[in-house]
Amino acid sequence: MRVSKEKAAENRHALLQAASRLFRKRGIDGVGVAEVAKEAGLTHGALYAHFSSKDELAAAAFSHGFAGNMADTRAWAGDRSPTFEEYLAGYLSADMRDR
Repeated sequence: MRVSKEKAAENRHALLQAASRLFRKRGIDGVGVAEVAKEAGLTHGALYAHFSSKDELAAAAFSHGFAGNMADTRAWAGDRSPTFEEYLAGYLSADMRDR
């Protein structure tokens, strides 16, 4: 059964969110792809429709998380450019960890 582009985007986002949470909690080696899919409410087949491997999923999850952190940091910085230290502090914060 084919899913709409919107549903596919939702599924990909759910997989990235689940992978990010689990990888932060237990590390990449401590999490299997079936567990990521289950956490996202999807099948492991759905995961492989979006990512060819666990390594690709991990890279996408880290990129997704870092992009969110950068957007959050820019939002609270307002008109000025955040420093590298501010980006790093945001990335290492408990808020980022607990997402």
